[in-house]
Amino acid sequence: MNALYFFDYVKCAHEGTWRMRQTMQDLQLPPPVFAESGAAHPHFKVVLKNNVEHRKRWLDADAKRIVGEAVFQTLTEHEMRFINYVAEFGSISVTDAVRISEKAWGTCKILLMGLVKRGILKHVHRDNVVRDSKARFTLHTAAPTPVRTIPPISPPRPKSS
Repeated sequence: MNALYFFDYVKCAHEGTWRMRQTMQDLQLPPPVFAESGAAHPHFKVVLKNNVEHRKRWLDADAKRIVGEAVFQTLTEHEMRFINYVAEFGSISVTDAVRISEKAWGTCKILLMGLVKRGILKHVHRDNVVRDSKARFTLHTAAPTPVRTIPPISPPRPKSS
């Protein structure tokens, strides 16, 4: 840790490390891991970890809000991730789903098409192309039900004689 101080990368020894530790503690995250190595070419490494369980609960809550409680109970972890991705970015491709889930392309396509069959996602693609590279999946929005406004009832008018 002294390498940054001796090379004048910090003005006060341990100022940044103290702040990192304090911030991580304030956010209730695991403490940072500091490592210094190398004699000829010193390297300084900081590892910051996040709270995966907290993030997972947050994502689950978002998916529950989007699709509703009843449907949420039937979703797999990967399907929840896909729905959160669509909610955040507007759409998802099969390639995006592969990056998110680290599953095979065919498996992700099956999962996304399953969400289409259940009415959660909508498959947007060109009909005249067999294998559409620009195909996307978006949230399926039901047609809004028209709201019928009822005029207010006015009080009866007094009869004039």
